[in-house]
Amino acid sequence: MIDGRATHGGLSDRLKAIVSVYLYCKDRGLDYYLHFVYPFKIESYLRPNIYDWRISPEEISYNPLYARPVCLNTYMMNLNLHKIKLDWLVKSRKQIHIYGETLFNDIRFSEGFHDLFTPVTNLKKIVCFHLTELKGSYKAMVFRFQSLLNDFDEGNNKTLPIAKREELILRCKQKIKDVYYSNCSNNMSEKVLVTSDSTSFLARLTDLPFVKIIPGKVVHMDYTVGARDDIYMKSFVDMYMIAHADTIYMVQTGDMYHSGFPYRCSLIFGHKYKEIIF
Repeated sequence: MIDGRATHGGLSDRLKAIVSVYLYCKDRGLDYYLHFVYPFKIESYLRPNIYDWRISPEEISYNPLYARPVCLNTYMMNLNLHKIKLDWLVKSRKQIHIYGETLFNDIRFSEGFHDLFTPVTNLKKIVCFHLTELKGSYKAMVFRFQSLLNDFDEGNNKTLPIAKREELILRCKQKIKDVYYSNCSNNMSEKVLVTSDSTSFLARLTDLPFVKIIPGKVVHMDYTVGARDDIYMKSFVDMYMIAHADTIYMVQTGDMYHSGFPYRCSLIFGHKYKEIIF
């Protein structure tokens, strides 16, 4: 259930819970449905692939006689207890409405993701366009600044003074150069795809000819309601483009956020994942 009645997290948190619960149901022969309507309908970007998870609003009961809501969050309950909780709930024979960012089995994430999802035509076209521009293999680097550079809305997170912002941008920019010159020396036409929640950081990379940036603004799905379709589309384009990279780097230093998004992307096609923490 991703319907705005709880804090659902970003795309990575949502996907890991969606796939985890699906695999739980698949292994037990249970019916599984996905009600993802906040702040957009998931069918606008991802459609059912092998398993049809769609459910109409009329089929969802909020009567406690027929439905049981449950929050499976690691900050509320130890992860080891999540399956035990579900095993107990499914005996009720009621609809179980699951909220939270539970995680059961990352080893099978790719299996579950591809059972459930395939990109809609428009998303597939955009991804194919960018893949064609990259002309072969490439690296991907993901930078999550949250509010540090004062250009991303994610609650009341810390913002750095202007001088510190500049210092952070230059340090991160140097890491991109390091990755390129240490990994692409045998193929200087290879690109480095850089994604970030900071538009000001990405704007500072235009003088690096080996960097590929996907136009558009990224938003946090729990903090942005009613945005245009192309705003939300950017997150899914980034996801698939990161997933297609032959090596995926999560870059973090200081107060930057240790993002789980690049790791989640790496699992989609089983590509190499590395962390650069400095």
